[in-house]
Amino acid sequence: MTTKTKRLLDYIPYSALIISAIFLVYSRINGEILFQIRHIIGLILIPIPFLLFNYRHKIGVLFLGFMLIIGLFGAISYSPAITTTTVGKGLSNGDSFTFLYFQPIFLLWICLHFIVSGRYYTGILSKKYWDNIKSDEPYIIDSK
Repeated sequence: MTTKTKRLLDYIPYSALIISAIFLVYSRINGEILFQIRHIIGLILIPIPFLLFNYRHKIGVLFLGFMLIIGLFGAISYSPAITTTTVGKGLSNGDSFTFLYFQPIFLLWICLHFIVSGRYYTGILSKKYWDNIKSDEPYIIDSK
């Protein structure tokens, strides 16, 4: 697969976010919903990956991954009906303890993002990766 094709595939999860954001705004215009703060934050952030993709593709991919992760945990949302899933434990006194709180749709988008753009996350915890952040090429681990 050519580099150009791979770069175009990096836009697939972003396109899903844009389509969801358009549907969100459409739902608001029709009066079906009111915006919540996580909708507003999401709509403010939506143009940033496009700008970063045009500036430095790798940074755009990483920022998109960041948006998907914060969306997974509920900081942003593009769904008119914010659906969250919680995983927890009920206690004997009637209280409950939540281990995990997330939006399932973002889990799908993150999986898609890692499938098409996972090459940009190889070696992300290394100093060499961050020294070479301005390169648009994925980090290649030397076999030396």
